[in-house]
Amino acid sequence: GFALGLYFGYGIDTGPVILVPGLRLTGFFTDPNVYVGMPTFKLVLPIDRFAPFVEGGVGLGHVTAADNDPSKSGAALMGGGGFMLYFRHVAFGAEATYQVITGTSFKGFGIGPILAIGF
Repeated sequence: GFALGLYFGYGIDTGPVILVPGLRLTGFFTDPNVYVGMPTFKLVLPIDRFAPFVEGGVGLGHVTAADNDPSKSGAALMGGGGFMLYFRHVAFGAEATYQVITGTSFKGFGIGPILAIGF
């Protein structure tokens, strides 16, 4: 299987750190499929063009029905971190996240690239 996620956030520059409230939508296309939507919060420590970050979120998750197992929903919890490299209005980076959905057996660990576009 594979996972696909979208993240929308707005950075608030406080000087030494950037606070980024946002929204994460993720689909894990496995057997069974898993869908997660959650508000998130990211704390970024910019060092020139390099910006490491930590993030977390709490929202809703849904695991579709599998063989002899009904679909289930629960609270989705996420924690992670990574880094970004900024170039004007575009940034590239990588992140690692860990997600669980309470009341289900779902536990997801992801590592992936990031492409960010600023307006």
